[in-house]
Amino acid sequence: MKLVAKRYVDPAADKTSGDYFQAAADLGAKDLRRELFDQADDDFGVQVANVEALLKPANWLTERPSVEIHGYYNQLSNLIVSWHPGAGREQFDPKFINRVEHEFLIRPAEYRRPRGELMYVQKPFGSEAAERSLLQGFAARYRELLADIASAVTITTCIQLRVVAGGRSKGHKLEVSKLKKYLQHP
Repeated sequence: MKLVAKRYVDPAADKTSGDYFQAAADLGAKDLRRELFDQADDDFGVQVANVEALLKPANWLTERPSVEIHGYYNQLSNLIVSWHPGAGREQFDPKFINRVEHEFLIRPAEYRRPRGELMYVQKPFGSEAAERSLLQGFAARYRELLADIASAVTITTCIQLRVVAGGRSKGHKLEVSKLKKYLQHP
């Protein structure tokens, strides 16, 4: 049996999540994978209230706190991207950080994701061109989210999301890299 290395299908640096969403819509993604399309239409799974809470200076005790951005797949094959204090929890208001930590320990409510989650994407995989375009949109939106966060908070380490081509039977999925140092691009 011949082993074949995984190929990475990375989106172009100059394309935005909106560009990929429009391409997916043109390819019929709405009819093909309605659930994935709806998540993309809803800001690509970004938990806007949680991002706003992280970026709110009233929740900080330092001038510019640092965070680590982690990502993983849960047992239901849903992608979760979350943040943790990069240089200790002392950088944040105790009430805020206690709520963030507590919500990770309890089961998330159906109506709201835990405050530490930045993105939540249900079953990000597919084999059609429209689905691949949506996945590239999720990866692009994640990079846009990192840039938004880095404008106010120092990101020490983070994961990267890329679209991996896994062959005919497996299709495409978002791959979560190991934690790496965040390199801020000008």
